[in-house]
Amino acid sequence: MINLPDQPDIDALRRGDPDATRRLWHAVYPGALRLAWHYTGDRDEAEDIVQEAFLKALRKLPLFAEDSHFAAWFQRILVNSCHDWRKSAVRRLRTVLSPWQWDKLPAEGTNQHFSQLGNLIRRLPRKLRMVFILRELEELSPAEIAGILDLAESTVRVMSMQARRQLRIWLEKTWENPR
Repeated sequence: MINLPDQPDIDALRRGDPDATRRLWHAVYPGALRLAWHYTGDRDEAEDIVQEAFLKALRKLPLFAEDSHFAAWFQRILVNSCHDWRKSAVRRLRTVLSPWQWDKLPAEGTNQHFSQLGNLIRRLPRKLRMVFILRELEELSPAEIAGILDLAESTVRVMSMQARRQLRIWLEKTWENPR
């Protein structure tokens, strides 16, 4: 729950007052991070979501009804950002898993699977891991990745395929033989 000691100075925020923005950030950040972390199970993802939600709130300040409670309004934006993240994360996970593995996932509790997948991604050799993250998670094109990593586009495609194949094998072993 995001608790604010009092209603922030909406007029100052709408004017872009950096002090008001900084005070609001420091007030909402701990509770927002806690909520997003519980939703994602990953601190880095949670921090990204909180920053994104905060920026959305600042952009949507003209729509804020001043007779509303800011903390509740911001929390709705944050929760919607978490839902957007979940949809995106599920879509990314689905591109990695085989249809058999996808069908084996429970409808609820996929945070554990995201965590397992994150651990497996970290086991990939450095170059494969970099290609996988840039291609599958950051959604860059093979041409963009080739430019970043100084590789041929065909090499990026092959490495992306190798990383996905290796992750599928590891996931299959992990889910067939849980520890």
